[in-house]
Amino acid sequence: MSVVITTTNVENENENENENENENENENITMKTNLIDSGNNENNVTSNELSKLCKAIEALESFHHIEIGKILKLNNVYLNENSNGIFVNLNKISYKTYQEINNYIDFVKKQENEINKDEKLKRNLQTTYFKDNKDK
Repeated sequence: MSVVITTTNVENENENENENENENENENITMKTNLIDSGNNENNVTSNELSKLCKAIEALESFHHIEIGKILKLNNVYLNENSNGIFVNLNKISYKTYQEINNYIDFVKKQENEINKDEKLKRNLQTTYFKDNKDK
């Protein structure tokens, strides 16, 4: 991604706001700097972030892939399907879509951590209270 910086002169639109502006012509001219992305203006996602996202998606179970596919479909991202599976060009996704997928992945990770904690607690309780209690 390359960034082009342009500088333009902008005249003050409302000259009547301040009488001092009329006294000095230099005060009527301000410098305006615009950052222009040479790619998709909506896409503020770096290639490094996209690589991390791709690896995180690949590490998920297949039913999570379906949910991510739904997120992509809701955001009108083109899905390319063939006999090998469904493919997505992540370079074309908007920052909003990137954030939604990231939020979903964070949710899944937090959910799995909570489930693991609960399972560990369950095992501890079973060994502590029900280890020697067998139905007779």
